Amino acid sequence: MKTINQLEEQLYPQKIEKLKRQERIEFNHPYQRGMIIHISNHKCISTDLIRNHPRVYQTLFRSICDTKISRDDIKLTKDKVPKQQTIIDIAADKRLILVAGVHDYKEGDSRGGSWKNGEYQHNHFYVYNAHHYLPSKPDLLKKREKKLKRDLQRYTNKANGSTNIRISAVGVGKYQFTDAVNPTNLYEYLLRPTKQPHKECAINYIANNRHNTNLIYPIYYLYLKKN
Repeated sequence: MKTINQLEEQLYPQKIEKLKRQERIEFNHPYQRGMIIHISNHKCISTDLIRNHPRVYQTLFRSICDTKISRDDIKLTKDKVPKQQTIIDIAADKRLILVAGVHDYKEGDSRGGSWKNGEYQHNHFYVYNAHHYLPSKPDLLKKREKKLKRDLQRYTNKANGSTNIRISAVGVGKYQFTDAVNPTNLYEYLLRPTKQPHKECAINYIANNRHNTNLIYPIYYLYLKKN
């Protein structure tokens, strides 16, 4: 009788081939290469932001996929990209994966809470697989983006937090070649902070604490556990 790992290894090449066929389909979706979310948190410190990462994932999942999940269903790893087979499984199953980074504010940036706010931090997130659940029509997509900002507002620590949230598409404009993410190269893309740390791209932006390069916060990877 084959073990689960042996079965996974047997199915692995089939999943890769399925994803390659998927790549050849023209999605024509703004977020098919990923979504980057910037939250200008107000008077928040890194430990509080990191503690909220599973809650942020839970909120994203409900807002994007229109499905409630328990935080017990969320897998979280720290500073280590999940193994390649796991990433392929996530891509094939269309599960959301969230990469979470923490940055320091620069002195004088009032979004942190004061004009002397070097002690405060804020969040940046990379999300992949959202394009499977969000509409591609611009008017409908804009409504969903507004809803997502409202849902994430609770994590800004401000009453009108939605104005401090920016959502952008990855791999567009001048980044169309540096962030050419697809289901089969997602693993290599997530490895860039360690393999190609100086390459200009969204994932490296999240990994680098540019206003305090002497302090690098851990990177967290969150995804829905496999049933």
